[in-house]
Amino acid sequence: MPRTLILCPTHDHADTLFASVASVRAQQDTDWELVVICDGAPDRSIEILEATRAADPRVRFVVHPKGERLGEAYRDPIVRGTDAEFICHIGDDDLWCDTHLGVMRRMLDNADYAMQGTLESEAGGTWVWNFAQSGTHGARALAHGDPPAIPTAGLNPFAVRRAAYERLESGWSPAPPGLGSDVHMCVKYVRRDDMRIASSAMTSFVKLPSRLRRQAFNPTERLVDLTPVLARINRADYLAGCRRDAVIGTPVMRALYHADAGACASLEGALARIGIRAVAPHATPSIVTGNDTMDVPLTPSQSLQCRMAWLLLRVGRSRSAPEELAVAAAHGISWLLTPYLETWGQYAPDPALEAAQELRRARVEIEVMTAFIIRILILQRDLSAAEAELSAASDIWADTGWLAQMRAWYSDTERRMTRDA
Repeated sequence: MPRTLILCPTHDHADTLFASVASVRAQQDTDWELVVICDGAPDRSIEILEATRAADPRVRFVVHPKGERLGEAYRDPIVRGTDAEFICHIGDDDLWCDTHLGVMRRMLDNADYAMQGTLESEAGGTWVWNFAQSGTHGARALAHGDPPAIPTAGLNPFAVRRAAYERLESGWSPAPPGLGSDVHMCVKYVRRDDMRIASSAMTSFVKLPSRLRRQAFNPTERLVDLTPVLARINRADYLAGCRRDAVIGTPVMRALYHADAGACASLEGALARIGIRAVAPHATPSIVTGNDTMDVPLTPSQSLQCRMAWLLLRVGRSRSAPEELAVAAAHGISWLLTPYLETWGQYAPDPALEAAQELRRARVEIEVMTAFIIRILILQRDLSAAEAELSAASDIWADTGWLAQMRAWYSDTERRMTRDA
């Protein structure tokens, strides 16, 4: 029996399987079996997989009608039916570099559950780097929340020992409404005290723009989207270069908020509170187990982005925070204020709203702050305050797309509130 079982769920991406499966077949570690789980997949997917199976018997597939949610229940019997030591996962339109299996096995040397970083391509060619120290006491406490959460998740970046999977009370199963499939699965490991957790900001795969941002593409066009990256992904320093060019994703903001890192007087102290130590940009990200501090190589720009996330949480605690935040945002990264604020607002809308209002009074990125304030007011269904904000914004930004979207959202919320009254 192969040492590693790889699960690849697929629904309707079809031709992207050419690229994702090719990246598995290119692995330097050749001791694996790939099982593609067809969850209501079209005939085109079956044709591709039959041809692939004929060329490489390590690849097999199972066919099912469309299951509940993402067909998670179909994955459990595959895992329970294997003797493989390790379980890895790949999205049907994502790409591994040829060292990915080696990285995941190395992370599992002294662990039961491993979570690495994610390098994700956004529209316009921007790379986003998502990472977190998943084994800190604070990160593990999140898994016990209601709803449960973890700093970062995803299908590709996590791997487990099969023996750890078998210790769970339940394995892969449909996630409840409002909870991501991968989060639902990963939480089952993180909340258990007997699970040894390995973490790294290392990235040995890429996640291309999601189906939601490419829904107008047909399967062939989606494959064309993947092919240039597939051609370069195994070149020396390609992924490390993309990582250095990337912006820092929202998991850092999420972790900083939950750790109350805004109380820290320095960025170094704030990062230490979430188990991260910034190191030179060309260093190699470390692999750590448990609560140990994780080395993360950051460029000056990436350090500034982390600083901006931390300074947001300092607003209201430090008089100098708004001015320092304005200086940081002026370095061409002000657009990141929106996702960072929205991440904060998911967990603590009132403090995030108050911070945005204070920053607007300090004339820090007034348009960004106004858009966020309106968004939170609509979410809170404070429509009188939202209408006042929209009216004032119309005098300044009348022809902007974001304002039109906010007005449409306001009108839809107003209709629903009237209907539900």
